[in-house]
Amino acid sequence: FCCMYISFIGLRAGMLLEHLDICSRNFVFSGLGELEPFWRNAIQMPSKFVDIASESVLLYTLAHIGQKVVESKEQSVTGLSQKMLLVKKYTDDNFTDPTLNLEIVSKEFSYSKKYLSFAFKKHFHIGFAEYLNTVRIHYACRLIEEKHTSVTDIAYLCGFSDALYFSKVYKRLIGCSPRESISIQSSKG
Repeated sequence: FCCMYISFIGLRAGMLLEHLDICSRNFVFSGLGELEPFWRNAIQMPSKFVDIASESVLLYTLAHIGQKVVESKEQSVTGLSQKMLLVKKYTDDNFTDPTLNLEIVSKEFSYSKKYLSFAFKKHFHIGFAEYLNTVRIHYACRLIEEKHTSVTDIAYLCGFSDALYFSKVYKRLIGCSPRESISIQSSKG
C-alpha cells in the first residue's frame, strides 16, 4: 500500500485544476501507481532543472488525472442511465398495480422521491407520474380495441383505482372520453 500527497500551488496550477474541475470534492485519486516512478524521478532532478521538471510533472499528472475525472463522470452517467432503465422496466412490469407510485418505486430502488423524480425526468424527458399514466392509458386503448366495454373494469385493469380519475386522464391524453372510444370501437364492428 502506498499513499502519496502531491500538491501543486501557484497561479498556473490553480488555472489547470479549475479547468479540469478538480477541487475539494474530488481531489483524492486512486490508480495512479504508474506515475510514482515519474514523480520520484522528478523529485531527484538536479536543481537547475527543478522548474522545468516541476512544470512537466504538473502537466503530465493533471493530464492523467483529467482523463480519470472524465472516465469517472462517464461511468456515473452510464450507471445512472442503467438504473433509470431498470426503474422504467419495473414501472412497465408493474403499472397495473393500483398502489404503484413514485413513493413505492423510490423505496424499491432505495432513492429519495425527489431524486428519483429528478433523475427520471432528466433521463426520459417526462415526469414519473406522467409516464405511469401514459403507460396505463396506452394499455387502456389496447383493452378497448380488444372489446372491453366497462370503463370501471378498464380503469381497474390499467392500475387506476378511481374510474373518474381514469376518465379524466384518458381524455387529457387521448382527446376523447373512454366511453367515446368504446363507442367508436364497437361501431367498427
